[in-house]
Amino acid sequence: INLEAVALLTWHLVVPRDGGTLNAWTTKRTYLWVLHGVLAKNHSTGNLSTWINSLETQMRSVIFFERGKKVSAKMSDQSDFLRKYALLDTNILKEMSQETKRSAAFRPVFEFMKEMEMVPFILDATKFEFMGYSTNKKEFESLRTYIESPVFWMPHSEPRDIELATELSAIYKCKNPSISPKQISLVDCLHAAQIVKYEGRALVVTTDINDYPSFLFDSKKYFQIEESGGNTTFVAFKTFNEEKWVTLKKDFDTSG
Repeated sequence: INLEAVALLTWHLVVPRDGGTLNAWTTKRTYLWVLHGVLAKNHSTGNLSTWINSLETQMRSVIFFERGKKVSAKMSDQSDFLRKYALLDTNILKEMSQETKRSAAFRPVFEFMKEMEMVPFILDATKFEFMGYSTNKKEFESLRTYIESPVFWMPHSEPRDIELATELSAIYKCKNPSISPKQISLVDCLHAAQIVKYEGRALVVTTDINDYPSFLFDSKKYFQIEESGGNTTFVAFKTFNEEKWVTLKKDFDTSG
């Protein structure tokens, strides 16, 4: 049986062609793992429609396969990362898209994400930072092709995302009045809003660690990147802390 052919034929039976919601994306990805694993194990297509209908049950119990092999049990202690959604800050996306000596130093970060089967995603607002400073049309179109590739899930910002990002900006300023408005980026606040929105299911990956303040976000993992010239850059995987949010929100709501 050609596993890839079967997977492609059933790809759009699970989610809409536009990528759908976060849950739909999870369903698509999990379904393909289920399809690959069961076929590799049983060498039989069985009743495909029955498989789709019982997907929710299989998701809880299926043994995931990668090229016919089980994912290592040692990943069980990596629950903060395993199959989570990785929101890529623009600085990480740029390193991912380039082939330079500097970007090569980031390889351990990307290998870790691959090992943990993390799903990279970006926001539509990231397009501005990623493409907006292109110096010519050729570069602009090249960056567009990269950012719109199927590698990334790219949800569209909703009005509630803008509202939450706006509130987060005000909360940052309330917590630290010395922060300059120029230090609070709309895109960074939209990123932060997504991590709050998808609590426990998504992390932001960034080199701009201070853009996601420790009074709201926890750093779950660091990578130290040694650059030429003796410079060092740190990459952080940051996640939302609900307890900190409750305290911050209470203080903000009772301020003034």
